[in-house]
Amino acid sequence: MLSIAKKFGSESHIIPVIIGDNKDTVDLCEVLFHNGYFTLPIRPPTVPVGTSRLRLSLTSEIEENELQILKEKIDEVLLAKQPE
Repeated sequence: MLSIAKKFGSESHIIPVIIGDNKDTVDLCEVLFHNGYFTLPIRPPTVPVGTSRLRLSLTSEIEENELQILKEKIDEVLLAKQPE
């Protein structure tokens, strides 16, 4: 589990995915929920303004490919939000 987290840039089983904007973070959580992922937005005052994030907690049952699929879904949603 820790080896998987390290591949995604974390030193523990918790992987922070910093989004930045509160609305973007909430929107991403909604999209992920509708795709079968339960995530909660972590926003100020829990974290500093401008650093809203998802906090993913890995368990021993997660497979690396499952996390890769989640990462790809997050990237897809964030790319779609970028202005053209």
